[in-house]
Amino acid sequence: MTVSYPDDNSFREDNDQYMQVGASRRSETSVYHRQASSGQSYSDEDHCISNLEAEHMTSPNHDVSSDRTDPEGAASDLLALRYLQQSKPATAVSQVSRPPPDIRSNLTDINQAQMLEHGVFDNHQDGIFLPGSEFQEFHSTLRDHLIYTARSNCPTRVGTPDLQAPDFSFAERSFSGNKGADLDSESAGYSRPPEITPQREYILWKTWIDELAPWLDKFDNKRHFEHKIPTMARKIPHLKNSMLALSARQIEMKETSESSSESLGLYQEAIHLLLPELQSRDTAVIASCVILCVLEMMSCSPKEWRRHLEGCANLLEAVGINGFVGGVEEALFWCFARMDLCGALISQDITLIPVTRWASNVDFSSDVKLFRNPDNGFDTYANYAVFLCANCVAYLKACKGWAPETQESRWIELINLLDDWYTVRPEEMRPIFSISLNEGNIHRPFPTVLYGNGPAG
Repeated sequence: MTVSYPDDNSFREDNDQYMQVGASRRSETSVYHRQASSGQSYSDEDHCISNLEAEHMTSPNHDVSSDRTDPEGAASDLLALRYLQQSKPATAVSQVSRPPPDIRSNLTDINQAQMLEHGVFDNHQDGIFLPGSEFQEFHSTLRDHLIYTARSNCPTRVGTPDLQAPDFSFAERSFSGNKGADLDSESAGYSRPPEITPQREYILWKTWIDELAPWLDKFDNKRHFEHKIPTMARKIPHLKNSMLALSARQIEMKETSESSSESLGLYQEAIHLLLPELQSRDTAVIASCVILCVLEMMSCSPKEWRRHLEGCANLLEAVGINGFVGGVEEALFWCFARMDLCGALISQDITLIPVTRWASNVDFSSDVKLFRNPDNGFDTYANYAVFLCANCVAYLKACKGWAPETQESRWIELINLLDDWYTVRPEEMRPIFSISLNEGNIHRPFPTVLYGNGPAG
């Protein structure tokens, strides 16, 4: 598979040529391909990433330091992985010739992998997903079933052996164990729901509405996690239990409770109710899977995030959900994409859902035009930053095997887009108040910046 990129001139903003993408799902695998139209030209140099999904090369060290000190630059520093310049015109993508990092010297001087081995991402304060724990066993059961479900009906390039169904034995033993040894065969796989009083359920729902939904909807102006998903959950038990499990886990972590029995019981019940529904692959199933991923991200070592995301990533790809399908599914995708990007940064790998499948499923130029369409809300512009960061991660993973001129051209292309993101961002994405950096104050190393909405911050 080959991913091709147009030259820099292809990225000049053209309001009359934005691509429209329907919301239909795509179950087949799509890759970027070279596209030559009357309005675009492509260089003979093939700026490509070869088979990103299968490549396993050591990531080069990337300098993410920044010397920007003005308040507006602080948010940009966090999003762009490198300082961005402000002096670019707003009418077109900035064209600069900033050299790429010296891959070979960086790898020689500093072993980035070793830097990440000193416990930076270890968090043993909360070990509920430690090997052998009930949380870990239930997670493994769900993960195996998600991968099996995603692959069972997906077309492949060549014939593959019949997929072996996952082992239900642990789940059946655990579920039936709650009801004693005198169960008949008909009820052996049934799990007794956790006993929650109406007063306690009220607290869990209130935690979702007051704390979790605003957080999950931070980059979604339509607030699907607050307005739509609770309405769906009233009629769908596995979704309800997934949401209540996350609320219970939130309360346990806030109160630094040593007991996780409430969240475990709800987590177990959610998985038990979800497994028989996986084959439907409907929106409620996707919602439960993403919400359970959030619970797992909150409760395991960051170095294990990638494993916890694998099953859900497989399912999202299988049903063809991307960042422009609209509605609840689009909100679920971007919630997952942010976790996927964080996991990729920590593991020094590409995202589990290749960034080539996040938007148009056509090519990189079409993706950029789609994000820059002025008809989109400003929350889409926040998602555009995540998309560009994911492309930077993909670059760092793949560029070691490229020719030097290809490395440099792709690097400059990405830096130009990152600069342009900062320069032409909508007014809603700009600070409403800021306090300049006091370089002498070691307790406040960054400027203080206040934004008027979640996507901007």
